[in-house]
Amino acid sequence: MKGASGRIGKTLVVKTLVDGSQVLANTPAKRKKHSAKQVEHLDRFKDAKWFANIWLVKHPEIKAMYQQRAKGTIRNWHNLAIGDHMNPPEIHEIHIERYTGEPGEIIRVRATDDFKVASVKVTITAADGRKIETGEAQPRGKKGLWRFFTTVKNQEPQGTVITAMAFDLARNDVTATLTCSDIVGEQIWRLKAPKKREGEVPNNSLPSQ
Repeated sequence: MKGASGRIGKTLVVKTLVDGSQVLANTPAKRKKHSAKQVEHLDRFKDAKWFANIWLVKHPEIKAMYQQRAKGTIRNWHNLAIGDHMNPPEIHEIHIERYTGEPGEIIRVRATDDFKVASVKVTITAADGRKIETGEAQPRGKKGLWRFFTTVKNQEPQGTVITAMAFDLARNDVTATLTCSDIVGEQIWRLKAPKKREGEVPNNSLPSQ
């Protein structure tokens, strides 16, 4: 059976992985009815297959990134692309130090993705809803850090809303916001760590609120 892939009879399925190893499993039973969450998941998976099978064909430079990452692993580029589309990026932190509304101040964002964060956009909005400025943050190269340098003077910084949007290669995005309630000190918005389930080891990789 070396190198074989496919169904054996009606009850077994064999699959040969990229590294030559094989998996033998029972044929999954067909569901007669799906829950709302399962339907939502199937729709997302359908979109992910379209991304891998059609969109990436028109963007070979991005497909090449998945191919490069898959080298030397048991996964192929198609698996990686679908997985990336199914998992949007996360913003863990928005950090400002003594924001006074002056040009040249730094807004730091920490964002990660299961494959790659493609870009981070920062928008600064006044308390009355006026857009002060928007632009691309620059990657810092350390632990998903990005930096945005302000260029427009903000006359009334208190109550200003800092919005960060992170995008991955699979065209997913996520948004987080920080409201400047105190204009004289350090302010940090952090993603809340997930609640620990009974018997689960705490995950200290994400900062707590």
